[in-house]
Amino acid sequence: MRTDYKSLWCAAGIALLVSGCASTQKSTMYVLSPGCQPTASGKNLLPGKVVGIMRVSVPRRINRPVIVTQKNQYELDFSEFRRWGEMPDENLRNTIRRNLSQLLNSDSIIDSRVELPNRADYNINIDVIDMSGELGKNAHLAVNWDIAKGNESKSTVVYTSDFSEKLTDSEYITYVAAQSRMVDKLSRDIADALLKESK
Repeated sequence: MRTDYKSLWCAAGIALLVSGCASTQKSTMYVLSPGCQPTASGKNLLPGKVVGIMRVSVPRRINRPVIVTQKNQYELDFSEFRRWGEMPDENLRNTIRRNLSQLLNSDSIIDSRVELPNRADYNINIDVIDMSGELGKNAHLAVNWDIAKGNESKSTVVYTSDFSEKLTDSEYITYVAAQSRMVDKLSRDIADALLKESK
């Protein structure tokens, strides 16, 4: 049987070319960035109070390493090379925690999963309804949340925060920045409710 070395070399060259092209594609990592600033007074707005973040739930279709956006009304787009630096639920928890620390001028904002929940005077439960959008069109964040006092597992009062932003282009950084700004607004809603609860 005669070996066609020319064909073999051609096939090997194509394989190397394809694998070379595939290896040049690198993933870009994104994170939500807290943007809230401390109040001008610099005083702790909840002196002597500990605020815990208890539950942060994000729908499974969104809570993935890859960034998920809407392709259209019926389809989702999972971007293989545009990824979150950490899982969305953890990123959201950490961003809100840092925002609340700034807004309340407090270093007593804890993760209630790590520290005892009953240490907190208030425990926040956050349930994301939607955290998506269409690139080049809009970004959307809708959240149900409550503030439970002391040893209560949840509150009878459930708040809803719903935000949308128009996007100026189809870049992922623009989308993530819009999501960050909406998380800032959510954090302000929570901070305002905490201040009312404490009165």
